[in-house]
Amino acid sequence: MRKVAFLALLALTVLIIPGITETCAAGTVYGTESIDTTTIAGEKTWTNDKGLTLESGPDVTLTFGALYARGSIPDFTNRIMVDTINAWSNGKIKISYVGAGELGSNADIVEAVQMGNIAMSMVNVSNYANFVPEFGAFDMGCIIAPFDKFTAALKNEKLLNIINTSAADADMRLLGMCSEGFRVLLSCRRPIHTFEDLKGLKIRTQPAANLITMWQNLTTNPTPLPTGEVYISMQQGLIDAIENNPTTFIAEKTFEQGKFITLTNHIPSIHGIMFNVNIWNGLSASYKAMLEEVFEVFANDMHRRAKEDNAKALDFMKSKGIEVVDMSMDDLLKMEKACDPQHKMIEEAVGSEICKAWLDAVKN
Repeated sequence: MRKVAFLALLALTVLIIPGITETCAAGTVYGTESIDTTTIAGEKTWTNDKGLTLESGPDVTLTFGALYARGSIPDFTNRIMVDTINAWSNGKIKISYVGAGELGSNADIVEAVQMGNIAMSMVNVSNYANFVPEFGAFDMGCIIAPFDKFTAALKNEKLLNIINTSAADADMRLLGMCSEGFRVLLSCRRPIHTFEDLKGLKIRTQPAANLITMWQNLTTNPTPLPTGEVYISMQQGLIDAIENNPTTFIAEKTFEQGKFITLTNHIPSIHGIMFNVNIWNGLSASYKAMLEEVFEVFANDMHRRAKEDNAKALDFMKSKGIEVVDMSMDDLLKMEKACDPQHKMIEEAVGSEICKAWLDAVKN
């Protein structure tokens, strides 16, 4: 009943938010108004199958930090999740969501969690790797598998146990992971049809060593740039291409400077919710159980939304004259093979146990 209630809310929220824009028609920008959480199928308080309730616990306020473009899939999911927790707990758990970079960079946000200055964060898992090295395993590029295999792997118990054993040493605890879909290429000048077409492409990448190495292995010229400099760099011809999720191209408006999208699916965007371990340990069993259940439901919804909204985003960009190019399986296999040195580099850095657990979970 509880999960049905959540899903009913999720189905309603898009309909009740006014201010639909052209990009919202692509299913990627949902407006800025607050979300009505009074329609949670009549459930005003939370209980679970073990009879835990929130009535005996003290009121708590938890600050939740993130850095996502307003209207992106993670931002939208976070906002509904926060409003739902606040409503479902009758205000006993109040989550203060601080998004859009108000707390600084992703690294600043993760450090704030580690220090206990904020309770929790949700960022791309690459940003956790400097604090918990095992997260580097998720940077292994060009693994060929369906999206559903990746999302199922994110719940793999062995994988989560390995990460949380290491995260505890950094005073953090991983609540869970989710994905907003595969990253693809958006090119400003020429289409990328084959593996060979990647050679020399000047592509903006995230400033992460593992990802820079991946693009070097793919024979491109990776160029790390802050998000705020991407649009103007495309406009001025300083870079040839960028890579991200289709929905993010719209949320950040970078599609306006692109001409071709190639469905490389080179890596899924994976995000993790991390708690400060001392704050987490200080919560009651009922509070922990509720937060875990809420995240599980909303992670599943993000995965559904990722498939639907990325498809809508591609259709929207096609309507704006952008050509969408499929890569052949032969070329995808060449990309996977080219990334072997990057996989070995990551394994040497973070250990074979986590890398094997990730690959086994995705491939098997």
